[in-house]
Amino acid sequence: MGSENSILDDCELDEPTKLAETGWLFSKARRKDGSNLSVFSLHKKDTKDSHAALKKAIKCLRRVRHPFIVSYIASGESYELGSYYVTEELVPLEQCLHELSGLEICAGLYNILQALLFLHEKVGVCHNNICASSVFTDREGNWQLGGLDYTCPFKDASKEFLLRTQSSRCKESVSPEEKKGSIDATAEECKARDIYSLAIFVEELLEKLNQLGDLMKTFELRIQDECLNVNPKQRPDVQSLLNDHLFRNDFLEILCFLKDITLKTDEEKKEFFSSLVPKLRSLPRQLIGKRLCHPLLSRFVLLEPAANKHMIPHLLTPDTGGTYEAGLHPLLDEGMYKRYVILELVKIFHVHDLTIRKILLKYFSRYCQLIDEEILSEIVFPQILLGLRDSDKELVSSSLHALADMVLILGTDVVIGGNSKKYFTEGNPKFGDSSNGLPLKNTDTGRILLKDLARMSVKGARQKRETREENRKQETKRERIITQMEELETQIENSKSRSNEKSSVFGGAKALRPISEQGTLFCCRDASQDSKQNQHQLQYWVIGRLFPDGRELYICVHDSVPQNIVEMAFSLQFGL
Repeated sequence: MGSENSILDDCELDEPTKLAETGWLFSKARRKDGSNLSVFSLHKKDTKDSHAALKKAIKCLRRVRHPFIVSYIASGESYELGSYYVTEELVPLEQCLHELSGLEICAGLYNILQALLFLHEKVGVCHNNICASSVFTDREGNWQLGGLDYTCPFKDASKEFLLRTQSSRCKESVSPEEKKGSIDATAEECKARDIYSLAIFVEELLEKLNQLGDLMKTFELRIQDECLNVNPKQRPDVQSLLNDHLFRNDFLEILCFLKDITLKTDEEKKEFFSSLVPKLRSLPRQLIGKRLCHPLLSRFVLLEPAANKHMIPHLLTPDTGGTYEAGLHPLLDEGMYKRYVILELVKIFHVHDLTIRKILLKYFSRYCQLIDEEILSEIVFPQILLGLRDSDKELVSSSLHALADMVLILGTDVVIGGNSKKYFTEGNPKFGDSSNGLPLKNTDTGRILLKDLARMSVKGARQKRETREENRKQETKRERIITQMEELETQIENSKSRSNEKSSVFGGAKALRPISEQGTLFCCRDASQDSKQNQHQLQYWVIGRLFPDGRELYICVHDSVPQNIVEMAFSLQFGL
């Protein structure tokens, strides 16, 4: 656990809040890259049973992976938090339940049933503490089942285990047989206890689920008559609840199909998208934007021909209140479109897929005015310029049309580049005044190409980046030179000290013997110059010295090298 502490080193933690029924402290952690995490912690002063439950939850989360079970990332201990584990970004259901509609709660309950079915049938464990405090929502609005502190295999859910942990679990969710002490650790009994806890949790949601009208009536009766039955053998299994009529609504069917779209056949996808728009129009616009925009604009949907034909035109056209071509029914008004769709489209502009880019540009004129000018200039505009350099002619043509739409929003100076000038005037032309309007004589010597205009539009930003890079290189070079000079000075000082030592060793008479020096000047022409007239001579000295102890040294230097450098070269070689 301790080896993973570093994940929170660069995070900014919010003030923790206590989850009512589980005793956990929940806090959000913001990372420097902008992403968020969730942290579940226990203080060091908590009981040993609580810390044992924490270790069990971590062990279970590491082993169990499911789309609707909380995703484990790391765990550890710290002075501020005590023991903790980190998950994906979550929001406790208790904090956002009041914001959810009946259809969203229905879909969330379906997620929890799928997670519970996975635990029962695939993993072979029982949850033992299903309640509002053990349910969370992720960024996409899906419900996640957590609170696996007391999850255990069926055979381990003994009377002793349940009684020992009963005070730490949600009291309202404890089944009647457990309260009586009549506990059997069989798989059927364990599943029945989870169904009872689930039913208690569902009762808290009935008020909002009643918004669904007739869809809810049968399910409500099943909860009260079957799931809350005092006889555990009369309670239904999870699969039976998943097949209830409540979960046969358009919203949930759309979500489930989009989630499993990669498993569908071409015929199934064609049938689904051809009938999708009427189903979407029957749903609240807020629900479409909040929950369906992201999956409807996923990569697999955008690359599906049936989706591009039947659904994409309606989704990528905002409802401005005007008239539209026959058969076009915009799904979101401008406010909803800007809040939900634009955020997704800006992200998709970073995807360099030819088909996806053509789709974005095909409807660009319909939504470009809803994009914030700063985002349009800093993010979308460079991506569209990139399309101008592609080899696909259709993409280049669509990119040019998009640039034309952006001129009215960002202006010619930003889109075309450089400073604009008025060449055309209103009314009759003034032939005698070439300063106002088109000059009488074209004095341009070259032809400006569109690629040059595109390059000019980003010239200022590139120059700033190049200037910063050049300054950084110069600073690095100065530091390297200073370091080399310091090393050279150190070597010279060491050479002088060694020279003094050697002079005493050789003796006075021998040390005073002169050093013999001979030099020869060589001249040659610079072969790198093409023209002989431009060639100039290069002069080099080859200098040799005979030292008193019989050693010889020869060096070759350019004629421009000063004498002190020559002396330094001899000194560095022998330390004299």
